[in-house]
Amino acid sequence: MFQPASGAAPGHRPWIVLWNVKGAVKVKVVSAKCAKDKICAGKEVAVDKTGNYLRPRADLAASARIQVTSGKRLLTDVTISADPATELPAWDGVTLVSAKQEPEGLCSPAGPVVRLAIKPTKAKLDGTVALVYLSKPDPAQPQAKLALITGLGGSDGELMLNNGLGQTPWLKAVPTELWVMLADGDGHVGPAIRAI
Repeated sequence: MFQPASGAAPGHRPWIVLWNVKGAVKVKVVSAKCAKDKICAGKEVAVDKTGNYLRPRADLAASARIQVTSGKRLLTDVTISADPATELPAWDGVTLVSAKQEPEGLCSPAGPVVRLAIKPTKAKLDGTVALVYLSKPDPAQPQAKLALITGLGGSDGELMLNNGLGQTPWLKAVPTELWVMLADGDGHVGPAIRAI
């Protein structure tokens, strides 16, 4: 689950990322009194699913405790923020640094890599994510055509987009079109910005 790099609680409508998870996944609101590291009974949360990404269909209550489970596996157990973000941070989007085939790296197989510069680098992006698309997205439907989500908290001003080791490749070749939208865990989504 994406939450601020600062370690603060996730927002009221968090983006949930599933890596190497097979089978059905449930998101539940559970009692705050339930023991940690134990799967608890609770009320299931309706979510939208796109590939490896889940997102609650409605805001979760302030300070609600949620668990994400797959069968008998507890994937995450977190408490939602007490205070929702009222708006996205101000930013000026992204610019293309490079898009080319690169050799295998420490965390990536050989293949296409896109590097973007985040503008301005002084924007406070903790708790925000970049939603990445290979064709123009609709901000009203951020999960439609979604190719990748990547956290921006703690970013050093450059965003590297590539295929992860051991993961299903989302980039088949160097893209000729790439769009980015800024979003947070409280349901806010910014305008679509074309990077390539």
